[in-house]
Amino acid sequence: MWVSVPADGAVVRVDPDTGRVVAKIPAGRECEFAATEDELWVAGGCRGSEVARVDPTANAVSPSADLAPDAIGGPVAHGGSL
Repeated sequence: MWVSVPADGAVVRVDPDTGRVVAKIPAGRECEFAATEDELWVAGGCRGSEVARVDPTANAVSPSADLAPDAIGGPVAHGGSL
């Protein structure tokens, strides 16, 4: 399970069985995200306009793209795709 923590500029992975944080991934100013079984994308819907892909296997963020001034909201997952 993924949880956004905008105050820390991170998304965290939580084990739903234990409630423990198993990974904290710095994501800059990003705080909105969308996930499929294979991918996690974060976007700066709270304070910025960047979008980045998180590799959930490595718990690392790929280089981000700044979508300003056109970015509104964050990524959306639907039917297994983003």
